[in-house]
This record gives sequence, C-alpha cells and structure tokens, in this order.
Amino acid sequence: MNDKSVETSEKETAQRRMAEGIAFGMGLGLVIGFIFGDVSAGLVIGMGIGAALGARHDLRRRFMQYSPQALRRMVISLALFLVTFFGAYALLDQGLQAPWDTLTALMPTLPGFYLLYAVGSAISSLDERQRRIQLEGLAVGFGIALVSAFSLGMLATTISFPSRWIYVTLLLVVSWGMGKVVAVVRHRGL
Repeated sequence: MNDKSVETSEKETAQRRMAEGIAFGMGLGLVIGFIFGDVSAGLVIGMGIGAALGARHDLRRRFMQYSPQALRRMVISLALFLVTFFGAYALLDQGLQAPWDTLTALMPTLPGFYLLYAVGSAISSLDERQRRIQLEGLAVGFGIALVSAFSLGMLATTISFPSRWIYVTLLLVVSWGMGKVVAVVRHRGL
C-alpha cells in the first residue's frame, strides 16, 4: 500500500468513527429528550456528546473485538427492542383499555430477552481481558446506578419528581456504559 492510500484509509476510519459517535450521541440524546420531554434539545445535546466521543476516539486497537455475527446480532436485537419499546410506550400513552394495555406493556419483553441473549453471547466470544473489562464495567455501572437510584428515591420524597421504573432501567444501561469507559481507561493506563 502506498502512503496516499494509507492516509485515505485513516481519514475514512476517523470519519466513520466520528459518524458512529454522533449516531450514538443522537440515540442517547433521544432517550434523554424522551425522559425530559424535549426531544429536539436531547438530540442536540446528544449530538454534541457523540461528536466529542467520536473526536476523542483515536485509531488505536479497539478493546471490544466482537465477531461480526455477534455484533450484527446485538445491533438487530437492540433495534428490535427499541422499536417495540418506543412503540409500546406511544401506544400506552394513548390510553388503551384492558387487556390491551397489559399486553402492550409486555410487548418489549421478548425482544429484551433476545437482546440479553445477544449481549451475553457477544461477551462470551471475547477474550479474557475484554471479559474482565466488561465485568469491571458492570460492577462500576451497578454502583453508579445504585447510588443514583437511591438519590432519586430520596429526592422524590422532598419534591414532585416522576418516579417511573423506566428511569432506573435506562440509568442501569447508561451507567454500565460509563463503567466500561472507566474500565477501558484503567486498562489502557491513561
């Protein structure tokens, strides 16, 4: 390979990583906007977070080297789960009657279990060091979620705060991601 093709390849990789960061940030922003009732502000905030993450992401070897099949399965299962989750939430917001409200509320359960299976099989395909990073990420994320959920519960006793279990679930997912970042930084020695 000549120097020009290597430079082009690195530039394309950097652009792809930036786009991945922005896409991730938009998804995060959508969740934030959905929770706080302002989706457009959430998307803008998420795009900013994603652009920062994409710009920060350098060209070093990625720590989580999932197989293409495992990665595809995770993406498909996550998309299926999110579509059913937001679809069910939108339907429940319209005020369905029994028994349709219960069935609609349980609609994301099967895709959720499929997502759990996909993530579990992807983690089991990793090497020992990558599994350790995942485990440390889960441990740190559990601690963050525990303290945050406790604080939100205490806050709900003093002010009018919407206490829905869905917030705790989203908090667990976000804190797992934060825990993974802490574990990766620790293993890189930064």
